[in-house]
Formats: sequence, C-alpha cells, structure tokens
Amino acid sequence: MTEPSTGGDPIADYIAAGTWQVASQLNGDPRPAAPGVPLVELVAARARSLAHGAVGACSTRDVATAITIAQRILRSEADALIAVDVLVGIILEGLPRGALPPGVVIEPPVARPTGTDQDAADWRLAIDLTTTLLTGFATDDPQLVTEGLAALRGDAALDVLIVLVKAASARIESFVALNGDVIDAYDTFQRQHLDQG
Repeated sequence: MTEPSTGGDPIADYIAAGTWQVASQLNGDPRPAAPGVPLVELVAARARSLAHGAVGACSTRDVATAITIAQRILRSEADALIAVDVLVGIILEGLPRGALPPGVVIEPPVARPTGTDQDAADWRLAIDLTTTLLTGFATDDPQLVTEGLAALRGDAALDVLIVLVKAASARIESFVALNGDVIDAYDTFQRQHLDQG
C-alpha cells in the first residue's frame, strides 16, 4: 500500500494521509500509522484538527474552505461526532456540561434569516437543530443530544455542522475582542500610572 497524494491540495493531502494510515492498519499493514500511537487517537486527532481548521477558515472568512472541510468531516461518523464535541466545547466554553437547569435554551450566535425561500427555511431548521444539540449538552438532556446528533445523518447535516462552525468562530472572535480590550485597558493604566509616578 503506497501513501497517496492528491496533487497539491494541502487539505486533501492531509486527509488522504490520515485515511491511508487508518486504512493501512485496518488492512493488516504491519507498519504502524504512527509509532506508539493507537489508531483511535490518530482518528480523533485528525477529526479535532479538521474541526479547528473549519473554524479557522470561517474566522478568516474563507467560507469555501470551511464548507469543504465540513463536507470531509461528514464522510466519517467518527469524525463528525468528534468534530461536534470539539465545536460544542468551544461554544459552551466556561459552562460545565449539564450546568443549566431544564428549560434553558442555548441558541447559537448565528443570524436567523427572515426570508421565505427554501434556503432561508433550511438555514432556520439547521439553527433549530443546533439549538437542540447545544441545549442538550448544556442541560445534560440525553434526549435533546440524541435529537441534535441525529441531524448529522439527515439532509441538514452539512448545514448543522456549518452552524456549529460559525458559532464556534463567533465565540472565539468574542474572546479575541475581549483580549484586545483587556490589553488596551492594561496599556492605558500603565501609561497613566507611569505618568503619575
């Protein structure tokens, strides 16, 4: 079994290499995919990297790459579940899972379209399904989590994953903005303090 190359697409090369490593072990190739690293850890690391890559693409407004990565994540149920865990973790950062009482609803910070066309309806459905998933994790409601995860097997899977990616990107951007404000306030204080001192 020879390691594949996709002819210069770095994302495709990365996925192909990870898939080749997994497939080589599953097909009985005696060479380890990565010496000393269990196969399940390689799959998890790849899925986490893809989730982070999709968020990074969204954060830099590279929507086409974010969609491409999301499509690749959805090729594997394991990748999709791990990616969802990563994205939900970013969105709910600082909020222990199960910390909120039943009845609380967590909506993703994504604009809800008001149009009447099919695209707007599909996007609203994806936001609703993502809300179900986030609320399920935040309130530790297994029924809501199951309903939300079931969307990853349906027609709305890509839209739900993109909503999660956009929400995670928005969450990270809020931390970056807050960090900028904190640093600016510190610099202002230092300048004022040094002027007085």
